[in-house]
Amino acid sequence: MRDEYEEPLGWLHPYLEYRTDLLATLMLGTRFLQYVGKNGAYYRRMLDATREQWPRMHEKTATKLRSLQTRLGSFFAGDVRDYLDTEAPADAPVVMFPPFYASDYQAQFAPIDAAFDWPEPSFDELTEDGKERIIGQVQDRPNWVLGLHIERPELRDKLAGVVQTANRGVDRSVHRVEPALLRQVGDYSTP
Repeated sequence: MRDEYEEPLGWLHPYLEYRTDLLATLMLGTRFLQYVGKNGAYYRRMLDATREQWPRMHEKTATKLRSLQTRLGSFFAGDVRDYLDTEAPADAPVVMFPPFYASDYQAQFAPIDAAFDWPEPSFDELTEDGKERIIGQVQDRPNWVLGLHIERPELRDKLAGVVQTANRGVDRSVHRVEPALLRQVGDYSTP
């Protein structure tokens, strides 16, 4: 935790000692860290309610994480384009819902970056050329699922459906190749 966050968030230290607890804290942090350091009754109420409910919320999240059967085999702290070019086997399936708005990742994780010191991944800003590169890299795979917030006429024949990944989130068109892969990740509508 960064020094400047010790005062408002020091109560989190017992929840940072073990990897699963740390992960649960970071996951929950995406919901409340945005209120830290802001003035106003609303922000104080939100932080007070979070702290009051924290033991229950954290335990519930950590318990779910501990019960997962799938374990992360490796982690690449970098640009997904570089990962697909240099690290991922050419025949590895890809399931991706890339953020295509300016500074999307930076905005999503800014509160966590502000509160916690960690080895931040390096990546280039996603330009229009970068977006096209990702779409091409995914389609070069034998098995893939790609969620896009824009319609791509050239992918219309691969449209599997439209999903909304958050309550107020934009619709995502889900395109795919290889129906067997799609069934493995949760869609059973394809025979």
